[in-house]
Amino acid sequence: NAVQWMSESRTAPSAYLRKLTAVHLLREAANHMPLAFIPYIMDFFHNVWTPLCDGQSELRESSLKVFKTCIQVLNSRPRNVRQRMYTTLFAQLRQHLSSKSVDLVVGGLLAFEHIVLGSEGTQESRYDEAMSLVWALTPHSVQYVRQLVMHALTVLAKYNTPIFVEANLKQVVNFALIAVKKENERPHAFKMLSEIVVEVGAKAFEPHLDQTIQAIKAALIQTKMQQKPPVWEVLGCLSTICKVTGGNENVEAHVKSCIEHVFGWGLS
Repeated sequence: NAVQWMSESRTAPSAYLRKLTAVHLLREAANHMPLAFIPYIMDFFHNVWTPLCDGQSELRESSLKVFKTCIQVLNSRPRNVRQRMYTTLFAQLRQHLSSKSVDLVVGGLLAFEHIVLGSEGTQESRYDEAMSLVWALTPHSVQYVRQLVMHALTVLAKYNTPIFVEANLKQVVNFALIAVKKENERPHAFKMLSEIVVEVGAKAFEPHLDQTIQAIKAALIQTKMQQKPPVWEVLGCLSTICKVTGGNENVEAHVKSCIEHVFGWGLS
């Protein structure tokens, strides 16, 4: 059946097509016949990791869509069923994020948001464990993994904002400010900062405003001097900070000079 097809380990083209077909069939079933799909939900979560960790992006992305749908089906089940299943899912997540295989790590990071946020209200917070697993991946040498790590950090900011602010906000902002200096990571790092500002709010982010605004200004100047295409996430971060912080004097003092550099992009 489709669940078994999904977990085939063979790499022949026919096996790949069966996996892709199975993923699409299961997504349709979960979307349109969720009650009929429920008896297969545990088998699905056991087998979905094979396509989710596949090296082919099309299969990974299709698997992620059905994974998200099945999390919604799972969350319609009684609390004891959800608790049991999320315990299993966190064990699988831990195994994948701790792996030395890039494909397994990628699969784990893709599923991270849906497992972590989906589990809210089902069991005790696993924030510390989740943060430890993600933070261990911040020095990873693969760029795509680091991009997914940045998104996972914003998920953790949403998952348990008070603990994130108290225990990890400073180190995450410092990580982002180092990343914005790297051209290939700049868009993702500024996007992460924008999302974190929204989650933690103006008061919590205030100690980091100066550094962040200076990083925005430096990125605008560098783009202008090197005559490179605009990095819109930089402007998005500035806009988000202005919106969240309101009339903060520290922000207002920098906005005018930042806008002058934005005009250097040819927007005037």
